[in-house]
Amino acid sequence: MTNYLQPTAIPLTALTFTKIDVGSGTGTFTAASFAIEDYGTLTNITISVQRSAKKITYTCTGGAAAYTSNNNLLGSASGYSHATLIEDVTNYHPNFTNGSRPPVELLMGTIFNMMVRTIFQESGSTIVTTGIDFTQVTSRQTNVFFYDANESTDDATEGLPADVITQTTAKFNAGQIGDGADWTDEMAYWSYRTASGGDPGVESENVTLSPGDKIHVQYSLACAFVGGGDGSVAPALVDNDALETPGTNTAFAGTNFANADVTIKFILSWVVA
Repeated sequence: MTNYLQPTAIPLTALTFTKIDVGSGTGTFTAASFAIEDYGTLTNITISVQRSAKKITYTCTGGAAAYTSNNNLLGSASGYSHATLIEDVTNYHPNFTNGSRPPVELLMGTIFNMMVRTIFQESGSTIVTTGIDFTQVTSRQTNVFFYDANESTDDATEGLPADVITQTTAKFNAGQIGDGADWTDEMAYWSYRTASGGDPGVESENVTLSPGDKIHVQYSLACAFVGGGDGSVAPALVDNDALETPGTNTAFAGTNFANADVTIKFILSWVVA
């Protein structure tokens, strides 16, 4: 057998490989009820995408922490650019928007206000709460709207700020996630935002996060109404001296408040530290 070499190369049609890069700060959330900018910090956060392993790694060794400086509630007229916000802040006490209250109190007060306006009416219309400063814990602990046996120490929203910190830290310090089989949309999202540069160009596995950058997070909170319908004696009202017993708890007498349950979506932004 004789071998021959063709002395000139045969050109083929060029191949192109599409690489997606998404501009920083672009994209929007689905609609949310409200937002609070600069809610707190995420310290020592890194996000990296392991493309060959089909996995993503979140680390946030410093955890999440809420700011204590005063802030504002953002609603439908705020001009927030990352989502359509639904809540009208004119339904709230002025302290929600005048920079006089810290973000955790704004969060608790907003949720409390929304739940009050979900079911309570006066003069046949949704109750007006603009005169009640629900950013103050004393306004949430009166038992006027919702009952709590520990009236002087807590209300239904009391544990919300801690849960926000716990769940946010858990998300951004989850370590490596993914089963190695599926390339999820979450992985794809961050893969479009990993650092690139050089000549010729190279793509890193790491998302570029610098101090002062903001990560906006949408939260989903299920809120339900529950009744004390266990047949026990209702809470004592000691000043009603004409009563021997105050009555018996029933489950949502006359109205099914279980059908008034709502899921509230809201957005908090975190500053990279």
